[in-house]
Amino acid sequence: MRRTLANRASFYTEQQSGDVREGHARRVQEGWFVGSAPYGFRNVRKNGLGIIEVEPDNAAAVQRIFHLYAFEPLTVDQLINRLAKEGVSYCPSSP
Repeated sequence: MRRTLANRASFYTEQQSGDVREGHARRVQEGWFVGSAPYGFRNVRKNGLGIIEVEPDNAAAVQRIFHLYAFEPLTVDQLINRLAKEGVSYCPSSP
């Protein structure tokens, strides 16, 4: 009896894992973000859907980071130092 219950539990776990993977793949195919929002964005619920939107408080910092990374010949360490000199703060924690 224990072996039967263990097999059922194992099957259930594998089935759930597959369902979650399929759900994530479907969200990616539809252009939705999977997981927590990155720095500069926030997770919100609209019409029952979990979406991300721009975080207004960090928007200027994100734009500056992307501009420096895209158009300046800086390494990541140089980029961090440049942002610190300019007073652009970066706080990776989410509320």
